[in-house]
Amino acid sequence: MVDATYWIVIGAILLSFVFYDRLQRTPPPEPASEPTTTTESNVLYQDLTLDQGTQGQFGDLRIGVESVRLSLYQDAEGNTTDRILTDLHLFVQTDSAKNRVETMGIGQTITIDAYRITVLEIFHVGRGAVTLRIESVEESP
Repeated sequence: MVDATYWIVIGAILLSFVFYDRLQRTPPPEPASEPTTTTESNVLYQDLTLDQGTQGQFGDLRIGVESVRLSLYQDAEGNTTDRILTDLHLFVQTDSAKNRVETMGIGQTITIDAYRITVLEIFHVGRGAVTLRIESVEESP
C-alpha cells in the first residue's frame, strides 16, 4: 500500500510542471539592440530594454528604472484611468543640474539635454522592465 508521502511527492511534481509551463509562456523582454542610424533623418537612436532596478547608457545619458507599477493616471482633460507607469532616473553626466526623475507611461516622450526618450513598452511581469527609444537630437556630422 502506498502512503500519503508518495502522493504528496507526485502532486508536487505535477504542480511544478504546470507552473513551469506558465512561466515559459511569458516572453522575456528582448535584449537591448546596438545603436542604429535611421535612413530618413540620419538621427542616431537606440532601443534599450532595462529591468527594474538597473541602468543603461546612451552617449552621456544614464537612465535608471526605479519602478514599474499599475497606478491611477490623470490625463490633460482630467480623466482618471489605471495605467502602467515607470519612474525613470535620468542622469546627464556632463551637466548634473539637468538630472531628474520622470514618471512616464507607454507612448510618452520627453527631451532632456540632447536626447529624446520615448517609452515603447512596459512589462509589468516579475520585477518589471521598460523598453525605451533614446534618440540623439543633435545634428550629426
